[in-house]
Amino acid sequence: MKKMIFNMPAVGIMVLLTFSMICGPIYAGLYSITGLGTLDGDDSAWENVYASDINDQGVIAGSISTPGPGSDWHSFVWTQENGMQDLGTLGGNSTASSINDSSAVVGTSGTDPLDPGGASHAYLWTSEDGIQDIGTLGGSTSRANDINAFGQVVGQSDISVFPFSQHAFLWEEESGMQDLGTLGGSWSEARGMNDVGDVVGQSRTSGLDAHAFLWDSSNGMVDLGSLGGSSAANAINNLGVVVGYYLLNSNLRAFMWDEINGMIDIGDLGGSTTVAQNINDQGVVVGSSRLLDNSTRAFIWDSTDGLLDLNTLVDAPGWELTSAAAINGKGHIVGHGWHNGLSRSFLLEPVVVPEPSSLGLLAIGLFGLWWVGSRKYIATTDQVNRSGCLTDS
Repeated sequence: MKKMIFNMPAVGIMVLLTFSMICGPIYAGLYSITGLGTLDGDDSAWENVYASDINDQGVIAGSISTPGPGSDWHSFVWTQENGMQDLGTLGGNSTASSINDSSAVVGTSGTDPLDPGGASHAYLWTSEDGIQDIGTLGGSTSRANDINAFGQVVGQSDISVFPFSQHAFLWEEESGMQDLGTLGGSWSEARGMNDVGDVVGQSRTSGLDAHAFLWDSSNGMVDLGSLGGSSAANAINNLGVVVGYYLLNSNLRAFMWDEINGMIDIGDLGGSTTVAQNINDQGVVVGSSRLLDNSTRAFIWDSTDGLLDLNTLVDAPGWELTSAAAINGKGHIVGHGWHNGLSRSFLLEPVVVPEPSSLGLLAIGLFGLWWVGSRKYIATTDQVNRSGCLTDS
């Protein structure tokens, strides 16, 4: 009678292969990259593509133009399924600044197709109603920079035709456009807001500087100060953390601000200039920074790893990532760069290396049992046949 016993090396290989299939491959890059292409689908066209924002559904808003003098600008939304969609204009050229989780987009559009350098107004675009003019504070121009989950919009508008002066605004569908005032000077601009209704931006003070501000309905506009000369706030998350830049020795430096720590510098990539553009609710910051050779790179920052060049975190032949404009709650990043010498925008998505599942852990356990068993069982040469099975005579 013969007793068949498993070939131990074969079992070990099988277990390791099973574990590999369960746990998935190990990726070299931390992000995958997708180019957004162009409106007409011709990715070889000499067109400039600038992604400005991404929502948590992965829908991207941005702007595309033809190169050279007299460029035509068009706002777009982009999805993985449908690519780019032209959002139209109020008459002239248009650019998109921000998108919320309902995929409502805000930006700026010329109002006269025959006067490209003439009046431009802030707009709100929705899939239901198309592009809508949301007006001004009394002057001829306005610009929308951000929209939150509740459809509140912030930006900047002329307050009169003469004398020339521009103020930050908050727009709501029910009440229209509200003037947010200034820090004492004649000029202010709202650049970002969160879902709580806090607004950030930049304003002239009563002196010669322009400072970052934080505005809310209770306290009005508050000066966030600076670590050098002028400063500007570009974004605020739902926890009240603000990012932007300040001026130090003629160089722009990225900052992070919160109520506890105030304003802190978040570093650089070796060069003198860094600008923080956006922050998500996990506290991850993106923007652009210069290297020692004066080239510009897109960066990501978090409290664990500090400031990192995104080009080093993605396997992207042909790409040079120069600026990161926005990051959503899932860690997806959009920005601008160069792809094979063409001005293009990118989407970066974190590559997830799965944690060992319960089956994977079981596979490890089986491998361990095999190892122990193979060490304990000693077979003589004449007990092993060519198939690798032990015989018992």
